[in-house]
Amino acid sequence: MGSDPDNPVVLSADGVPEWVGTLVLEDETVTLHAAPGVEIKLEDEPVVERVLRDDTEGEPDVLAVGRLRFYVIRRDEKFGVRVKDTEHPDFLAFRGLDYFPLDPDYRLDAAFEPYDEPQEVEISTVVGTQVTILSPGRVTFTLDGRSHSLRPFVSEPGEAELWFIFKDETSGKETYGFRFLYADYSDGRLDLDFNKAYNPPCAFTPYATCPLPPQENRLDVRIEAGERAYRHP
Repeated sequence: MGSDPDNPVVLSADGVPEWVGTLVLEDETVTLHAAPGVEIKLEDEPVVERVLRDDTEGEPDVLAVGRLRFYVIRRDEKFGVRVKDTEHPDFLAFRGLDYFPLDPDYRLDAAFEPYDEPQEVEISTVVGTQVTILSPGRVTFTLDGRSHSLRPFVSEPGEAELWFIFKDETSGKETYGFRFLYADYSDGRLDLDFNKAYNPPCAFTPYATCPLPPQENRLDVRIEAGERAYRHP
């Protein structure tokens, strides 16, 4: 990896050497080997050789080379490198986030109906790949006098925090094409607060790998709460 465009992993920014180092994938483990004389840092400490923690193991090891930051990501059995530029024009021109006004009518008491066993659901992503996510049950709620349901997801069985990928009648208009939302449940009930709905990473960059909402999470109602669409400069 480095600034040379012939590298499998290109780190393109002023001052980045043509060869920064090598990433070796072996037995689902990625090891960094820094090139001689190149300064790569992890939390301000120089790194020469290190087994890297990817983003499925909590916080990944974020490495720094000049103005660039990069880390290993994993999507099912595929590995990749996510690169961020601290001086990218879009980053420097970021104008902040925009939200609907807080509305208590979108904070709902919902019911969680668990399956006997979590189901594996195959979900398409914005980059055309497929990911498999666990769904522990179904959530039902009432909004505008009508009953609705959503399929929640978890990263592992038994988690008390449910993750929703949903779209509604504002999607692609006032809001991004779909949004994310988290909610905790206890004793079969959860506080489903759409004021906390937020945009996925792909609302800001074409390099994200966001999962798309399944068909059953496409609500035929307007959710005028949470984060609005981001307007790029």
